[in-house]
Amino acid sequence: INAEYMGVVGLIKLPLDGNPRKAMGLLAHPMEISCAAVSYDGRFLFTSGGRDCSVNQWAINGDQLRVQDGRPVVDHYIDVIEGGKEGDFMKEIIDYFYYAQIRSQGEETTAKRKIEGKIPFTQVPNLMRALGYYPSEKEIQNMTYEIYTRFGKILGSEDIYIDFETFIRLYVNHRPVFGINKKKKKKKKKNSALI
Repeated sequence: INAEYMGVVGLIKLPLDGNPRKAMGLLAHPMEISCAAVSYDGRFLFTSGGRDCSVNQWAINGDQLRVQDGRPVVDHYIDVIEGGKEGDFMKEIIDYFYYAQIRSQGEETTAKRKIEGKIPFTQVPNLMRALGYYPSEKEIQNMTYEIYTRFGKILGSEDIYIDFETFIRLYVNHRPVFGINKKKKKKKKKNSALI
């Protein structure tokens, strides 16, 4: 449970893995939240507002953060990528992932290639850059640590190969969140004028 100053209360399901379906937030107060407390049995959340002078009681139902919806878990990450599973950007990600597999085997060869659906982790920073996200050295270190600990390896002991699903998780969890640009604002404003 988290309560933000600007009136939002959130619920996050552990363990933290970046799955967008394991977190939710709702606007709990019209103004700021000055205090929040959970009942002794974890079934209720109490919040108090600041200037609005209100106190609210919320029933906590963690079952609402059900992740099993019949789809592969990677689809939850793909949902937050612009255009979704069938979008142009997703097709671009798939193309670059295949190219990274070819690149890791050597670009200038006539030998038969073996595409196994995995890339060496050393290709990840270049793949991210090709997709428009330019991670700093510190961000690359964080991703490296995350991958090595996920696979139970000692940092630098050997190269790790990651599959497409692992790459998508890394990309969604580490890239900056894309905001609304001027083009989208104008389109939204035009559509709202039609209503």
